[in-house]
Amino acid sequence: PDPSSPLLVYLAVSAEAISSVLVQEKEGTQTPIYFVSRLLQDPETWYQLIEKVALRLVHTSRNLRHYFQSHQVVVHTDCPISKVLGKPELAGKMMAWSVELSQFDITFKPKGPIKAQCLVVFVNELHPHGHFEEQWWTLHVDGSSNCRGSGAGVILEGPKGIVLEQSLRFRFKASNNQAEYEALLARLRLAEDMGASRVKYLTDSKVVAEQVGDNFQVKDHNMMKYYHAYQKLKTNFKEVSDWRAEIRAFLINGTTPTEAKRLRTQASRYVVIAGQLYKRNFSTSLLKCLNSAEADYVTREVHEGICGMHLEARTTVFKLLRAGYYWPTMVTDCAMFVKRCQPC
Repeated sequence: PDPSSPLLVYLAVSAEAISSVLVQEKEGTQTPIYFVSRLLQDPETWYQLIEKVALRLVHTSRNLRHYFQSHQVVVHTDCPISKVLGKPELAGKMMAWSVELSQFDITFKPKGPIKAQCLVVFVNELHPHGHFEEQWWTLHVDGSSNCRGSGAGVILEGPKGIVLEQSLRFRFKASNNQAEYEALLARLRLAEDMGASRVKYLTDSKVVAEQVGDNFQVKDHNMMKYYHAYQKLKTNFKEVSDWRAEIRAFLINGTTPTEAKRLRTQASRYVVIAGQLYKRNFSTSLLKCLNSAEADYVTREVHEGICGMHLEARTTVFKLLRAGYYWPTMVTDCAMFVKRCQPC
């Protein structure tokens, strides 16, 4: 290969194997130089997608070390591996991989078009597809506080099986709700670093869920600081999930977006009372509409709370409706919740 031109690396992963191809572009044509592939060992098959992609890059750098040392290397992938390697504290094995790769001149770019026809089938079939930043990311937040201290556990779930986990320990005294806010803010910052533009959050704190949903008034001075910090971070995202916002804005302000006809038909089933959105129902009274965080909280309480009996998904949905709650995806959400419930 020409030492004055960078080398391009395309990564491919599957359930049982990882592969990569090293190419160089000359006069608008990509010429293959080397192909590397190996089967995953049994423990490695349980790796998350982003860990498999990182492992593929590390394995390629080890096998083609002389190429990596003598050339600038451009890795083409849509997977946010560069952002994860920049935060190696998110996973233990990432620390060693990040240090090992830091000795090479590696840059990351989106996959883009493939100019070598012989690579099209290889990359298109096995390459992690999709613009991860434009898809929904889910934040799972759980904070706690006791006499020994306070901390939080946070999980960020991205598309295509990307899962980032982190535990936090605070060196200051904090209440349970403050710990929940700290966890939420930490995860929003991480989602921002990952380039996520659409996020939805799940928390087991009713106070935090209602406050960030603008349903509860924030009176405590310290909580007000957390609330304003959340509102400031929220502006960095295109959308923080709340399916009620569009309908509520239409009913209150009469705004008519591009899909005005669809929204007008949908909004006829809802009513706003004291700023809260309710759904009209034939067999019961008005149903209070919940966002994703509130829905997760009430599902947890109904299914496994003090009066919970760990009922099946269909019965859980029926109990939620009888309790006066509603959100559009409650059937599928309850099914997934029951499926994840260990006692069930």
